[in-house]
Amino acid sequence: MQKRLAFGAGLIAVALGASACTHNKENARLAAQERETAKMAALDQEDVICKEYIETASRLRKQKVCRTRAQWAELEKNSKDFVKDIERRGAAQPGGDSLGP
Repeated sequence: MQKRLAFGAGLIAVALGASACTHNKENARLAAQERETAKMAALDQEDVICKEYIETASRLRKQKVCRTRAQWAELEKNSKDFVKDIERRGAAQPGGDSLGP
């Protein structure tokens, strides 16, 4: 009876050990994958993107603007924040040129 218990306990220990080993390998693989994803995202932010804009009051002149992906994202965020701020203050009142309080 004790041999059976010892044998059963041994099998359970081996199974748990193998499971822990597999689990550790999986964690290491996931950690490496997350590091690679973060590295690629950082590189993506450094990509340079150029856009052409037609200059104000000109039908023919174009201006080329080049910025990194991160700079374009920052510019877009600032523009949205500016518009939200104006909307929050309210539109100018008729007969006045103030944007509000």
